[in-house]
Amino acid sequence: MSRPRIHIKKTRLDYFFEGISIISLALSFILLIYYFGKYPSSVAIHYNAIGQADSFGSRWLLFILPTTGLITYVGMTYLNRFPHIFNYPIEVSEHNAEVLYTIGKRTISFMKMTICLLVLYITFSQTSSMIFHRSGVNVFIILIFLLCLGAAPIYAAVKMNKARP
Repeated sequence: MSRPRIHIKKTRLDYFFEGISIISLALSFILLIYYFGKYPSSVAIHYNAIGQADSFGSRWLLFILPTTGLITYVGMTYLNRFPHIFNYPIEVSEHNAEVLYTIGKRTISFMKMTICLLVLYITFSQTSSMIFHRSGVNVFIILIFLLCLGAAPIYAAVKMNKARP
């Protein structure tokens, strides 16, 4: 049986997630561009499990993270246009499609926002450590972002299971 293809209207929360995602990515690029001339020629490009720099490279490599974030943003935005192809924990029918698609799209939007905020946090932490000589990346904050990314689909699956016909 083919899944129904319906249009899901965006809510204020959806626009909020989208706005935070765009602002986070833009700030990441702005931060790098603004301070680019002040970065040393060799910068920290990787951190170990306790948040200390363990790999160094050209300052141009700092653009890899926001660029990867931008590619992820574009890919997830495109994917979110097709909620009927997502995997769902229950059978999709005409009766529950709108609820399931809304939850699925919102989960992708939340995860996209979380990834963009993570990119901004890491970019900000790198800049703070190199320009203002502050401590580097805080591993516990990274773990909070990863916990949010892992918890979002679990929460969505529990919520979707309540939409059983």
